[in-house]
Amino acid sequence: MDEQGDRAAGAASGTTTETLLNVARGCKGAALVLFLTPWLTVSCAGQSFMPMSGFQLATGTVALPAGLPPGLPIDRAALESQSADPLLIVAALLIVAAIALTFMLARRVGALAAMGACAAALGILVYEVPIRLRGALQGRLPGRDADGSAAGNTVAPVNDFQRQMDQAVTVDIQIGFWLCLLALIAAIVLLKKVHGRSHGADRGPSEL
Repeated sequence: MDEQGDRAAGAASGTTTETLLNVARGCKGAALVLFLTPWLTVSCAGQSFMPMSGFQLATGTVALPAGLPPGLPIDRAALESQSADPLLIVAALLIVAAIALTFMLARRVGALAAMGACAAALGILVYEVPIRLRGALQGRLPGRDADGSAAGNTVAPVNDFQRQMDQAVTVDIQIGFWLCLLALIAAIVLLKKVHGRSHGADRGPSEL
């Protein structure tokens, strides 16, 4: 009876671990899907008119929509000059690798490798989007430095109204980016739980 109980407990533990692993895979898949949602947007007085998805930022396909409100103090050419971002592409590939590694390697080894890939992708995104890309876009706005503060722009505002209009245009981080980070953090936490479980540590992918 004790042996049967141990076997049943082991089977239940293995099922729970596999469930955690599958949820972690789902979190990584969600992080990839969230690359298609807006991560940054150029806004004027709180109204978004240029949303940029993670995919657009990675591939350099950012474009201002047609029919913008007249009088917006923006330089279309400057904002649309965003080139492809290799680091964001690397981050996406790391997430793909993190998913593949949990299928290719033994459970604990795959969880550890995937955890490292997710952590690396998370680090890239935290630096690249809120710090570098947002700063670069802010630096292209009229009368603004990369940190968003007023600057000695080459073309000074002609009056106080123009200065206020310049300051009303901002680059804001969107919820899609924060959800992507949250999905990666959740995947790392789940993978850590999987790695910490001893059951099935030496089993290969064909046995999972």
